[in-house]
Amino acid sequence: AKGAAKTLEVERLIVSIGRVPNTNGLNAEAVGLKLDERGAIVVDDECRTNLPKVWAVGDVGGAGAVGRPRPP
Repeated sequence: AKGAAKTLEVERLIVSIGRVPNTNGLNAEAVGLKLDERGAIVVDDECRTNLPKVWAVGDVGGAGAVGRPRPP
C-alpha cells in the first residue's frame, strides 16, 4: 500500500548525489546498462533499470535525487 513502510534487502547499494550524472568509468556498456544522451542511467517510475534487480537513484538515475520514488 502507498505510504506503508518497506524493507529493502540488498548486497550492495550505490547512492550518489549531484546535479549531473557521474557515470563516467561505470562501464555500463559492458553489462548492458542503458544510459540516456546525458549519460544518466535510464530508469522507470520505480527507479528500475533495464537490468534485473538493478535500481538507480540520485543523480545517476536521470531526474536527480529530488522527486524520484525510492526503489521497492
